[in-house]
Amino acid sequence: MPIKHTPTQLNALRAKVTAVISNAHTQAEYADNPTLKDIRLDPRVADFLHLAPENIFRHLDRLRIPAVAYVAGAGPGLLEELDSLPPNAYVVACNRAILAKYPYRLWMVFDKNAPKYPWFKNPPPGDYERIYGNALRKLYPGTLWFSSRRTPQPYTIAPGGIQGGGTIVCCALQLLYWAGVKTAYLLGSPMRGRFHFDGSQAAESPGIWKQASRARFYIYQMAQGGMSTVALSENSMDIPIVEPPR
Repeated sequence: MPIKHTPTQLNALRAKVTAVISNAHTQAEYADNPTLKDIRLDPRVADFLHLAPENIFRHLDRLRIPAVAYVAGAGPGLLEELDSLPPNAYVVACNRAILAKYPYRLWMVFDKNAPKYPWFKNPPPGDYERIYGNALRKLYPGTLWFSSRRTPQPYTIAPGGIQGGGTIVCCALQLLYWAGVKTAYLLGSPMRGRFHFDGSQAAESPGIWKQASRARFYIYQMAQGGMSTVALSENSMDIPIVEPPR
């Protein structure tokens, strides 16, 4: 049965979980941590806008996402990793990654400031479907979109929603997870460093991004639910590095 919490208990739990996620360095640390032993949802989880016709969760079957799919971040090495993929790979481009030449199937954008960026204003042509975060949906009616869901613990995946806090790459991974993907490959997603694949600035410092620990926790939860996440290059999320399938 789901757990019920008082508002005070919810706030205390959120603080504890946030601290654990921020301080852990490997996914294995989550399995043994008593704070994270039970991530069942509170019964008051809300269904935000779930009946809207453009909500991505009403279109998962139509998108025909296969059991093996790929998520392309805009990090260094993206171009080489795209070149290594098998023919007809199902790849989701995240934000600026759309500028890397490839026959993407989906393009996901979450940042509400995206309309200010050249890569969003003038994306390359292609036969890909656009999926925007809820903050952009009023500006682009008719486009598929996604929103988060309220949960008692921060950074907890929830059916019918895509949770933020782990970069757009983790939003794309959650989309694949809820679509039934069994193996997700990460490209161009080190979650550290100052630059994107095209030389533009990604962060102020060359170190690990703060979002890496949150992404690691999301990936851990999805692994418990049956989706394996692997990477084609070094990363800051404790994800195994593998060769692309042939």
